[in-house]
Amino acid sequence: MIDYKLSATAKRLKRGIYKHYKGQRVIVYGVANQSETLEEVVVYRHETDDPNHFWVRPLSMFLETVTVHNQTISRFTFLAENDKEIV
Repeated sequence: MIDYKLSATAKRLKRGIYKHYKGQRVIVYGVANQSETLEEVVVYRHETDDPNHFWVRPLSMFLETVTVHNQTISRFTFLAENDKEIV
């Protein structure tokens, strides 16, 4: 039997509102496993998108840093919890 438990890193990811380094705000719903590879992916949507349109991104990519104008910054930055939005 396959162990579907989330990693400690995935469990620490807060649900709520994040800001992408390019300025867009997203609502993170949680972490899921890709069905074939079991890779952990973050489930989110852009605040301005249709509420039924979701995106996924590998957890490792969601948490990584990027270099912009010779400065290393987080790809996504946590802003706030949003319990009203997240079901």
